[in-house]
Amino acid sequence: MTHSLPPTTLKQRDSSIEALKIVAMVAIVISHVAQTLQVPGGANSLGPIGTLSYCIDFTKASPDPSLWVLVLFRTLGAWGNTIFVISSAWFLCENDSVRLDKVVRMILDVFVISIAILVIAVILGIHPSWTTIVECVFPTTFANNWFITCYLLLYAIHPSVNSALIKLGKRGHAKLTIGLVLLYMVLPMIKDGLFFYTKLVFMISLYVLTAYVRRYMLDISSDRQLNLRLFLVGTIGMIVLVVLLEITGQYFDFLSTKMLHFDKDGNPLLVLSCLGLFNLVRSRPFVSVIINRIASQMLFVYLIHDNLLVRIYLRPNIWLWIHDSLGYDFLFLWFFLFVVLLFLISLFFAWLYKASLGRVVAKAEIIVLDIVRRVCNRAVD
Repeated sequence: MTHSLPPTTLKQRDSSIEALKIVAMVAIVISHVAQTLQVPGGANSLGPIGTLSYCIDFTKASPDPSLWVLVLFRTLGAWGNTIFVISSAWFLCENDSVRLDKVVRMILDVFVISIAILVIAVILGIHPSWTTIVECVFPTTFANNWFITCYLLLYAIHPSVNSALIKLGKRGHAKLTIGLVLLYMVLPMIKDGLFFYTKLVFMISLYVLTAYVRRYMLDISSDRQLNLRLFLVGTIGMIVLVVLLEITGQYFDFLSTKMLHFDKDGNPLLVLSCLGLFNLVRSRPFVSVIINRIASQMLFVYLIHDNLLVRIYLRPNIWLWIHDSLGYDFLFLWFFLFVVLLFLISLFFAWLYKASLGRVVAKAEIIVLDIVRRVCNRAVD
């Protein structure tokens, strides 16, 4: 069920942006499946399943183009993260409210899903270390899904960021945007760790950039031809960059192990690609009940498919089974089947969670929210 959506009467979620979020989550799943093929914890670590036989080391330069493709697949995670940050920042920069119920509900969902998977894993005979168990019990604190922890922090401070940006005015906002882009998007392409770069700093920098585009570049952001060029320049530029790095890495030792150097959140080429694509889909709004329902499950798909135990036990064991039983002669066939099944199974369990434990969490949210508000009121008084 789809129909056109007048831009001036938007009360439902724009399905063009919701569809883009689904695409972004598929990209993140692709990245995580590729990540699982990497050697975990360095070449001297056997990982939690005790073998590296299934791994493919595509961090080193190779004449094999299939390894170049794996590097590109790996970068799709940063691309998907960027889409989600831009999609949120576009609306948050014009909204100064912080919904405490949203924060509480997200934290509860993260906690309950983490505990549920931990219980299932123990029942199935998996014996995680005590350190891993503690991380599963406090998933937000230990940033088991780093994006959620950073997003909650960004969401909590975004009204203050908005207020500061308004006080800066257009000129001051532009200066801040240029500074953040140079420090935390351009410089990391040269060397990691400069100026205390963190994932949260990346999110704030992208938030400031998106807010500037939203407030002062609406004519440009609505230009479909320009945004198509931005998308193509960012996407093709990233592909060319990886190919050049693979080729030069075969001749220069100092580059030979740097194939993932540009796989970074905040990579300017990925930001260009995402901004261009976001503005392209935003210019064609519509409403689809089906798309919106699927998109509403993406948080749970993320929490399930990249749960700590799924990440360190299930996904490596699946690749190990593929390696030992099917071989890698048809690697990309198995790869895409893995991605499709992982996404669909995670989506199924997301719906199952929402229809079962999710209802319990909804009731618990009311109680926890009341407690949090009382504590906050007493602290303020």
